Amino acid sequence: MEKRLHPRISTENICTAQFSLGDRGWADEDVPDLGSRGCGVRIPLAELGPLKPGTVVEALRLSHPGVPRQPVKGKVVWSHRARHHGKEFMDVGLEFTDLPGTFVVELETYLKFAAMNSTPFIDMFGMPT
Repeated sequence: MEKRLHPRISTENICTAQFSLGDRGWADEDVPDLGSRGCGVRIPLAELGPLKPGTVVEALRLSHPGVPRQPVKGKVVWSHRARHHGKEFMDVGLEFTDLPGTFVVELETYLKFAAMNSTPFIDMFGMPT
């Protein structure tokens, strides 16, 4: 059941994130989904470090070509353990914070374009999901 407040698009295999927390940094972390107010980040368990709900990360940059390159802050709002391609990860939900107005406008413009140009996933019974 979907619990997100804002819809997201899939960015699996086409978007990565880099960010820091104090003197610790993360780079090239997979971003499986993206929305106007946040994104999901998939982090190998060995690299998780101090990331837990409530933590604020700095200099969050996304590599996706349709997303502004400006660094923003992000707050960890949830995390859960997951398996993907036979490896264990921690999926982390980041909520964007302190967003510059231009970032919001550019991101929302891109998301609307992506949503209009995407093909909905069709399940085995032929029903859009």
